[in-house]
Amino acid sequence: MPRGIGPGEMLVWCFLAVLAVVVVAWPAGHGVREIAAGLMDEGRVAATAYQPPITLRPGLVASTLGWAIGIGACSTALAWPAAWAFRRHGAVVLPWIAAAMTMPSYLAYAGYGLVRSPGTWLGDWLSGMAQQGWHWAPIVAGKALAFAGLSLWSWPIPALVMGWAVSRVDSGVLDAMAMDRIGPFRRAAMLARILARPLASSVGIVSLVMIGSAVPLHLAQADTWSIALWFALDLTPWDSRWRVWLLAAPVMGIAAAAGWRVAAWAGRGSEMPEWCPPDRRGGRASTWLTILVWLLATVAPVALFAWSLNRWGSLATFWIVNADAVGWSAAVWVTTGAIGAATCAAVWMLGSSGRGAWFTRVVVASLVAIGLSPGVVVGALVNQAWSSREWTRPIADSFAIVTLAHLARFAWVPALIGCLLAGAEPEERRRQRRLDGATGWRGWWLACGAPGAGMIVSAGVLTGLLSMHEIESTVMVQPPGIDSLSRRILQFLHFSRMEDLSAAGVWLVGGGLVLACLAAGVLALTARRDDTGSPPSGT
Repeated sequence: MPRGIGPGEMLVWCFLAVLAVVVVAWPAGHGVREIAAGLMDEGRVAATAYQPPITLRPGLVASTLGWAIGIGACSTALAWPAAWAFRRHGAVVLPWIAAAMTMPSYLAYAGYGLVRSPGTWLGDWLSGMAQQGWHWAPIVAGKALAFAGLSLWSWPIPALVMGWAVSRVDSGVLDAMAMDRIGPFRRAAMLARILARPLASSVGIVSLVMIGSAVPLHLAQADTWSIALWFALDLTPWDSRWRVWLLAAPVMGIAAAAGWRVAAWAGRGSEMPEWCPPDRRGGRASTWLTILVWLLATVAPVALFAWSLNRWGSLATFWIVNADAVGWSAAVWVTTGAIGAATCAAVWMLGSSGRGAWFTRVVVASLVAIGLSPGVVVGALVNQAWSSREWTRPIADSFAIVTLAHLARFAWVPALIGCLLAGAEPEERRRQRRLDGATGWRGWWLACGAPGAGMIVSAGVLTGLLSMHEIESTVMVQPPGIDSLSRRILQFLHFSRMEDLSAAGVWLVGGGLVLACLAAGVLALTARRDDTGSPPSGT
């Protein structure tokens, strides 16, 4: 810790250090310790040790990569119009893309899955094909639906990556293409060559997220590494789970490398390329296509949930039947969102102070690494780590363990937002603050924090909404006597309780969408105040 810091800044350092320890270092250290102890005892207990029912076979690896890269490519294609709408409208598009990111991964799969439920023309057609000997038809339809649903869920990620790159394409290049009157396919090929690195990065990032994604692929019975790990965790006793940690090590190693790379990119601060002003030239096709994709990914599934309700009384019944689960889950959402907002503010302050760059990078990298790891593995690690000692049992037996698991999954989101906000501060003002000695908590708050409080609150809301829809880690840490809405929704998905699922979808997803859209509208109005279209930076 640097010398000469005030008590406020010291508190920020301690907060981030504690966060990294409780959600990353403690679970990861427990996993490493379990693997080491298991390998040391391997020869002595090999004859009686339980072997997880999975192996790192080539077919499983190929299937995992096929699903991940395929979804990454499809979501990148869906995000192509949004990237150009980003160039046309500037940062006004950002909040709406962020709103789409708050939707659950199962939304499109479950929503559009109602179209093939029994009694619908598609469901009856698939059932008839199966009865006529085409037994694979419903299975293929489910897998295709999972593929399309995850593509619609993940498209905001490449939209953000490519949007930044597209906004920086030189206008002279586009003018030259327009003057040469080249065909649309040749123009697309030329732009793809120009944007080759952002395109590859988009596919790679989404692929990495998909390697750790489980719920829609699990419901579609896809053969992926994350699903196999989930299956192994359910069947493996605690004293043999070190074998599952060892099998998950390659994926978590990739996530750790990606976390370090992402933290390095986000921590560049003033070295990041400047934000380009909106370019209003060109047609509006990209805008309308972006709106269409956004509606298909968010509003349409919620509308299908409402349409599929057999009786509107189910909406009231939902609150009566699930009141206890909603209460416990709401406590987790609010706590996770509040800590997320504090994380955003803390990273923003340290990034703006110019001190502790390596400390911030390590914290952000560790949060990204565990956040990109398979959710079921993260949840199981958090649960086992905090249940392994007598003095930690009270945490494991309360809703705090669910909060820790959700922070392990999503604390990297507000941390990255804080990094980007620190980098968006004008360099002249940053230097002036440092010359004036206003690098502490009070100086940062007056110059950046108070004017940009809306961004901090929005980061907290985003984290809380992600926590609201989290299933994978939640089912692994559920303490006794405390039910969660995520577990019940997974039961609705598993057992095709469509009436309950539709009511939950209308209330949770619809309500979350309304909150996200309200936050997006406020941030979009804030961005419009800046003629350059740059994102709000607390100015």
